[in-house]
Amino acid sequence: MFYGKEDARNLYNELLENFGYKNVVNVDSINPVIFEKNMYTHDNNNICSWGYKGKILNWNGIKKICDKYACNFSLIPHSSIEYSCDENDINPIKKISYELIDLELKLVDITSDNYLEWNIIA
Repeated sequence: MFYGKEDARNLYNELLENFGYKNVVNVDSINPVIFEKNMYTHDNNNICSWGYKGKILNWNGIKKICDKYACNFSLIPHSSIEYSCDENDINPIKKISYELIDLELKLVDITSDNYLEWNIIA
C-alpha cells in the first residue's frame, strides 16, 4: 500500500528537520546497475531503470526515520539515471572512478505510472 501526499510531506519534513536538505553520496559509477521492473513490494508500474549504488552520509538515521512510515524504502542507497518501460532501451554508462555527488532532498509526486509525469513538489 502506498502512502498519501500528507504522509509523504510529513516524512519529507522530518528528514529535512533532522538532516537538512543537502547531503553527499559516494557513487559507485564504476559498476552501473540495472534495476528491474517492479523492484519494490508494491510497485506495479512496469518501469525499469539503470543507475548506481552508493554510500550516503547519515544513511542509518535516514532509514530509522523512513521505517516509521508506510513507504517503499530502498535498503541500498542508489540513484536512477534513466527510466524506461522497455529494458532494451536501457543503456548503462560505466565510468572509471567513484564520484562524490552533492544531493538535495526533494519531495516528488511519483504517483503516475508514466515517469514523464513525475513532478517535484518541494
